[in-house]
Amino acid sequence: MASNRIGFNQFLKKIQGEKYLNILIDSNILIARFDENHSNYEVVKEFLDLLDEVSEVTFFTTVTTKAEFLDYQRRRFLTEGLFSLISREPPARQLRPESKQVIIQIKMRRGKRITDEEKRSTKYDEMYDSSVNYLRDSDLKEIKKQFRARDVQQEVGWLNICNLFLKQNMSE
Repeated sequence: MASNRIGFNQFLKKIQGEKYLNILIDSNILIARFDENHSNYEVVKEFLDLLDEVSEVTFFTTVTTKAEFLDYQRRRFLTEGLFSLISREPPARQLRPESKQVIIQIKMRRGKRITDEEKRSTKYDEMYDSSVNYLRDSDLKEIKKQFRARDVQQEVGWLNICNLFLKQNMSE
């Protein structure tokens, strides 16, 4: 079976001498390029930097590619944000005990156990490893059910969670 796929190095050799390139880029490349914790971040960054040196490149995406990228980023920012809420002692925001418990349970279920030492550490956010998948939509929906929609007294609501972790990050 013939394949139209070539590796990064082969592609760079093939385009030698091309002054202008128009490239349709896939969501996997976008995701790896914009998530520094992604396992392929360095490879993709190096490739795109070399590509930029060799030619003037215009990138295009499809609507589907953009949707996949934004969905990944949404799950990434919510995962990192929710996990940061439970890793701080005392928490930066007041969480309902039910909300905090379900986040901890899902985190443990996802294979990322939180030790007492990590709970007290403010460096926990920096230790996040994307090789452990970000939360799935079903996990996020389960967590969302444990929050009130709006802030009540000192307790943070889901709309504020989304505002805190998604609004600025997604607009960037």
